Amino acid sequence: MTTFRIKLCGINNIDMASLNSVLQLSDSRLNSEWQVSQSGQVDLFVYSLDREEGRSMLRQHRRGVSAALAQKNQTNALANFIIKKPIRTKQLVEVLNAAEEQIKVMAAEQTEKPPAPKTISSPKKAKPKTKTVDETIHKPAKKRHSWALFPSTYHDVNRPFMTCPR
Repeated sequence: MTTFRIKLCGINNIDMASLNSVLQLSDSRLNSEWQVSQSGQVDLFVYSLDREEGRSMLRQHRRGVSAALAQKNQTNALANFIIKKPIRTKQLVEVLNAAEEQIKVMAAEQTEKPPAPKTISSPKKAKPKTKTVDETIHKPAKKRHSWALFPSTYHDVNRPFMTCPR
């Protein structure tokens, strides 16, 4: 079973104890194991909207999945998820399971191979077409000319072009 880590940012001691308690109660209903950690690799950042410290940290959040711990009437568009206070087991399970899915999607996107860089080359210059002898001699006649004007293309079928020496 995968263990995911939660970092609490700008949260007071009462909310921290409440979140830890509800997390322990909801452990059996979660898809993966979750633990609160203040160091190391963090999968979910939880910010408090009750304190200015938490709000400013949320505004500075740039990568990873985030959740905002808020009163019932507060919302924040900057966070991926909202955890309403008082924290309930059902709500926390829903948020953590949804956060787990989003973390997995983000991890899959990061591990995909980036597309090969496209090399831009200068366009190749077309070689001038060289005409063969046949093309030069047998030019199609314009409408006002007849083939009779081109003696090089006219020959008698009964007479060979060249005679072999005997």
